Order: sequence, then structure tokens, then C-alpha cells
Amino acid sequence: MDTLLREFLTEAQENLIRLEHEVLELERAPTNTELLNSVFRIIHTVKGTCGFFDLCRLERVAHACESVLALVRDGRLDASRSVMTSVLEAIDVIRNILAVLEHEGTEPPGDDDVLIAKLEAWTRSELLQEPSDPVGSDAGPPIANVRTAESNPARTIAPSVRVRVHVLDRLDKLARDLLQAGDELAQLAASERSAVAVYVEHLNRIAADLDATVASARLRPVGDAWRRLPRVVRDLAQETGKRIELDLVGAETEVDPEVLYAIQDPLMHLVRNCADHGIETPEARRIAGKPVCGRITLSARHADGEVVIDITDDGAGLDVSRIRRRAIDRRLLSHETAAAMSDHETLRLIFQPGFSTADRVTNVSGRGVGMDVVHTNITLIGGVVELSTHVGVGTTVRVRIPTRSVEHAQREVLLGSGL
Repeated sequence: MDTLLREFLTEAQENLIRLEHEVLELERAPTNTELLNSVFRIIHTVKGTCGFFDLCRLERVAHACESVLALVRDGRLDASRSVMTSVLEAIDVIRNILAVLEHEGTEPPGDDDVLIAKLEAWTRSELLQEPSDPVGSDAGPPIANVRTAESNPARTIAPSVRVRVHVLDRLDKLARDLLQAGDELAQLAASERSAVAVYVEHLNRIAADLDATVASARLRPVGDAWRRLPRVVRDLAQETGKRIELDLVGAETEVDPEVLYAIQDPLMHLVRNCADHGIETPEARRIAGKPVCGRITLSARHADGEVVIDITDDGAGLDVSRIRRRAIDRRLLSHETAAAMSDHETLRLIFQPGFSTADRVTNVSGRGVGMDVVHTNITLIGGVVELSTHVGVGTTVRVRIPTRSVEHAQREVLLGSGL
């Protein structure tokens, strides 16, 4: 693949992630001028670069999306839920085209007439208004709201560059070789009682610092693993008729990229589970005396050499007796065995392949796959999944994972032992 095209794909995919996030923010704060300008600039950049590479299908979709966003920016079209849904559908199509383009090297064929007609419908004169401050026209609060807790939201982002993974791997190996050579030299200097020991100690400090710096260069913020979750929650809220607020806390907590990759699917399944099973409908929450809008919170932090991620919802909670009955009905347990099990042991049944408490199968859940994926993937990277729940109050799934991958942790042990 051409180098310029590869760079375009990387940049476009990053832009789409940012665009999707900002469109969701714009749906919540439609009068935010800075957001409006940023969203328009991103889609304009994507469209312009498509023309440079003669990506006709991609350019056509991006242009139709840009036309809608231009009207929103100019205050002639409301940044309503319906309008933003059409924009998000366009982002999905662009993302799918980019995925095929990256894999096959050519733009895939496809018919986008229905989507483009939907986008162009928003630009018709009868839907437009005189330029003014745009406001969301759909009644009611947003179905999904995302809040990101940061220590300093206005902080300056440090400059960064892209580094190929194999270069980091090479640096990592060189740093470890240097550290090991320094250890061996230190042992020799100590046995000879040489004056050079002071310099060897200094060399060891430099080597250790280099090793730690290279190790930190490999780390990525855990927030990269949940950047698609706001969209998932929004779509699930719309599909299930619920109102859900998603809080993201500690996104800057860093982990090894291999660990980050391994936790993406588990986090997706856990959040989907909270939205579909945990959070009740607005009417059910009203009857229970709860706020109509449910809340899902993801929080990450470092603790005792691990990264701890809590996924909490304030929904209906898990009924242990119901889990026992379901296990008996599915002949996973006998009545005697179920009666002898503790609540903690019973709760662990939800991680069994094929086990589900859902009364019906939907396109979201009910097949007993999600929690099995969570347990399997987290266990493979040396992590642990803990579960606590209170009926009527909510559920918390705590995931404890290593900061570094198992392979890197083993290397550190070997270095520490001088082997």
C-alpha cells in the first residue's frame, strides 16, 4: 500500500474517533460553537483528502455529511437527535469503507443512495431556518449523556509522534541488554573492589532509567479501550427506550498495549450488559423511586501494581435466587447443589458459557456469550473479575489487570533476578 494512503487511513481513523465523540457531545450541547467548528473541520478534512486519493464513494458520503454539518454550524439546522443520528450513520459507513480500504487496498463498491438521500433531506429549504443559535429540537433530555472526569479538563496536550511497534520493541530489548550488562559489570567491580564501582553504579542508574522510560513509552491510556462506549450506550438507550448517563473516570490510567487490546471486548460486553440488563426502563425506575435516567460508571486507577477498572450501574441488580432457578432449569445444577452454594458461588455462574438470565434473546444479549468473553479474556492476561450486586440498587464488576503484559512482566522478573 502507498505510504501516503497508509498515512491517510491512520489519520482518517483517528479523526473519525474524535468526530464521533464530538458529535455525541454536540447532541448534548448543541450551542457549543467550538464543538460545531471542530466537527465541521474534521469532516471537511476527511472529504478533502478523499478527493486527493480519488476515493469517490468515500468523498460522496463525506460531502453529504459535511453539507448537513455546515448548516448546523451556521445555525440554519438544529443539532437535534434525529439529525445527529443521520450524521452518525454516515460516520459508520465511512468507517466501514476505510476498514475495507485498509485491508484490500482499494475502495469497496457499494450503494449509499439511501443514506445520502436521508442526509440531503435535512438540507431541504422547508427544514431550514434563519441563521441563529442552534438548539436541539427533539423533546426531552438526551437519551444518553457522557461525562468524562479529568483532573484538569483544560490541560495542555503534550506533543506526540507515531512510533512503529517494532522500533519500541528494539529499544526495549536494547534497554534490557544494557541493564543486564550493567548488572554484570557491577558484580565484577564489586568482586575486584575497583574504584570504577562508582562509575558502574552511575551506569546502572542510567540503564535503569532508560529501561523505565522505554517501558512507559509502550504504555497507552486505558481510555483508548472505551472510546467507542459512548456511542454504544447512546444506540442502546435509543433501542431500548431508556435514558442512560455514562461517566468515564480515570481514562488517562496507562497500561501495556497488549493488555489494552485484550480488555476492549470485555469492557464492551460489560457496558452493553449494564445498559440492556442492569438499567431499568424509565417507568420502572420511576415506580422504584429512582431518577428516570440510569447511570453507568467506568472508573480506572492504579492500585498495588495493577490497574483496577470498576464498571458500575445503578440498575435492578442481580437476583441470586433467580440465577439459581435458571441454573436448575437449564440442568446445570441439581436442587441440592444449588441449595448448598453460597451467594458468591452462585453469582459466578453468570460467567459460564451459554448461561444467561435474560428472558428472551435480542440482538444485544441473551445468548450467554458476553460474560463468558469477559471472564476468558481477562483470565488470559492474568487478570481477575470480581462481582458484587444488591437487588434494586445496582451491580459492580471489578476487573483487576496487570499494567504490563504477562510477557513483559516475566522479563522484568528475569532482569530483577539478574538472569
